[in-house]
Amino acid sequence: AIAIIHYDMMSTRQRLSEIPTPAFIVNRHAFRENCELVRTSAYANGIHRLRPHIKTHKTREGCLIQAGIGNDGGDGAPAPASASVIGFVVSTLPELSMVTYMACQHQCRPFSDILYGIPICRSKLSAIHN
Repeated sequence: AIAIIHYDMMSTRQRLSEIPTPAFIVNRHAFRENCELVRTSAYANGIHRLRPHIKTHKTREGCLIQAGIGNDGGDGAPAPASASVIGFVVSTLPELSMVTYMACQHQCRPFSDILYGIPICRSKLSAIHN
């Protein structure tokens, strides 16, 4: 199992060397700022819609932050002059399952617009159908 620990929630007495591994450690503030920078830079360069990949973070929280939605990502509305996240790119069945779950939970874009970003083999089709 992978421990998901948010950097800004860690005890100041806990050292990185004390965290069980493997661990996914996120500086939530920096991640939020970077995602907002991507959305505003894209808009400034004529790209008004984005579809980020979730390959690196593979988390619900990361999707919310990338989209700028809810408690993890902001107030739910893109910042002025900011590109809208219209969907997500996934490349594994667990990623697809997670974003599909979020689509059922949130019942809105960007979670209902999912692109499976790699060719899919026949053996995985039945898993997607179920």
